[in-house]
Amino acid sequence: MRPSNSSSRRAFSLVEVVASVFLVGTLLVAVLVAHRRAITQTRLAQRRLDAVETLDQLLIARQGPDAEEYQLARGKAPGENPFHWRSMLRDESSLVELGASVLRIELYDPAFKEGETLAAVELLAPGGNLYAPRVE
Repeated sequence: MRPSNSSSRRAFSLVEVVASVFLVGTLLVAVLVAHRRAITQTRLAQRRLDAVETLDQLLIARQGPDAEEYQLARGKAPGENPFHWRSMLRDESSLVELGASVLRIELYDPAFKEGETLAAVELLAPGGNLYAPRVE
């Protein structure tokens, strides 16, 4: 039998093991939190891109000869998406003197952050002749 030489064998102490587990756990939590934030930001960016595309469809729909006359309104956006639109007139005294109006159309998801606006466009209408997007 060989005699055991304690100086040649090195083992980790309990304190070192606990510190290593704590460090690895902290790093794991940090990576998971960063990953979740990245996923949340990616989903929000995709939702806004979808909203811009839907808003573009609304603007195309209002350009045709059958566009309805504008009224302050709101409604469901066309297509299979969760978006709704609302429109409003902006008060610009300098434009009123020129006989023009500013129409703001906003797209929002009622189930998302209490109806926070995801996309918006403002249109200048000469003579106050405003038309609203058609709602299908």
